[in-house]
Amino acid sequence: MQIGLERGSLRDVEDANMNKVLKGLAALVFCFLVPRFFWGAEIQRVLTLSQVLKRGISSNPGLKAFKAESQSAFYRYRSLKSLPGIIFAGSYSNGNNGNFTQSGVPQDLNVGLSESFGPFGSISQAGKIGFQRYKITQQNYALADLSLEQSLKNSFYDLLASQEKLKASQENLTLANRLYHLVKKEYQAGEVPETDLISARIQKASSIQIHLQTQSLFKQNQTALNALLAYPPNHPIVVSGTLKLPYLPYLSSKTLYAHIQNHPEIRAAELTVQAARSQTAFIRTQYYPAPSIFYNYDLSITPFWEVGLNLQFPVFDFGSLGNQVKSQEKTVIQDRQALKQIRLTLLSKVQSAYTAYQSDYQNVLTYRQNVLLPSLQLMKMTEFGYKKGALPYLVVLQAQQTLSRARFHYLSLLLQGHQDLDLLEAAAGNVLRIIHKSYGHKK
Repeated sequence: MQIGLERGSLRDVEDANMNKVLKGLAALVFCFLVPRFFWGAEIQRVLTLSQVLKRGISSNPGLKAFKAESQSAFYRYRSLKSLPGIIFAGSYSNGNNGNFTQSGVPQDLNVGLSESFGPFGSISQAGKIGFQRYKITQQNYALADLSLEQSLKNSFYDLLASQEKLKASQENLTLANRLYHLVKKEYQAGEVPETDLISARIQKASSIQIHLQTQSLFKQNQTALNALLAYPPNHPIVVSGTLKLPYLPYLSSKTLYAHIQNHPEIRAAELTVQAARSQTAFIRTQYYPAPSIFYNYDLSITPFWEVGLNLQFPVFDFGSLGNQVKSQEKTVIQDRQALKQIRLTLLSKVQSAYTAYQSDYQNVLTYRQNVLLPSLQLMKMTEFGYKKGALPYLVVLQAQQTLSRARFHYLSLLLQGHQDLDLLEAAAGNVLRIIHKSYGHKK
């Protein structure tokens, strides 16, 4: 009986330990699995602009393809500048008449080595072409990186502005709802006419509509940035940063023109012209002699060996090479004109974006000083006057609408300024980023 009690108590202990283990497992499941499957699964990410750029550039498949293309062009260049491989050859002949063999015996066995160099200067010119094309792929990679960076910055500021607009619309909705209940209470007490209540109800409905539209815009911008960062479309991402516009000094057309000379698109066009010239020189080398050397060793007659040098001279061209040269010369002219057009186009883009940004910057300063801050002050004054009974609700309503429009328009001005700045940096090859950082920020 005593043993039975001891066994029973042991079972109780084991059951208690098992219950603890099960509770522990249940806690783990609750902590790790339940949030994932029932509460949205993923932790919200807060990213800065530098983190967005780093993630987007490192995970973009298109940029990786450009990088692979550049690496491929590098190995192709190394192949073109290298000497051709040495050729080993062997021959065996057998016949009933020794005169038909090289050694004069019925059986003949020869081995040899040979090397062909092509026309004089052809390997050097081919190497130049390969190197210039490799450099072109590097500039194409830089241009793709620049374009991707502009897209990432635009998407970042789109999301940041929509976040701020979402906050503003929420504040506006809260204010409209609070004022609606206040007017409703006064209407029920017979202190204000029904028209004030209808106006408050309309304002509340309008605020709800604006808030829903802002939420939709936020989701759209969130999805767009997730696509650039290789995240799932519904990934809960938000960004952290400032919409303040940086100050840019005055830049003349001459200064802007100097800045764009290192733009990847211009550098690629310049290298294209150089490669076309090198291609012309390469075609002309086909007029030159083509040397080759050889070494033969006859195993049938020992010792018998020979070393020789061959030169192949082009005697007459029926127009094949001459027309190739003329065609390539026209290609050089075409590429030079394309380079001039690219310079003019980029200069026009830079000047246009610079003018637009300077205008955006002044508009933001003027609007903040003359519209946004007075609207905020007016809203506070009218709300205070309404509480004291000195002002009718209609005045408060008008002030509220004015402030709401001012906030949204101010955020739109800031967003437009960042978009023009991104366009300016992309057109100038990101050189201006260094300039505006050196001058700091102005409020």
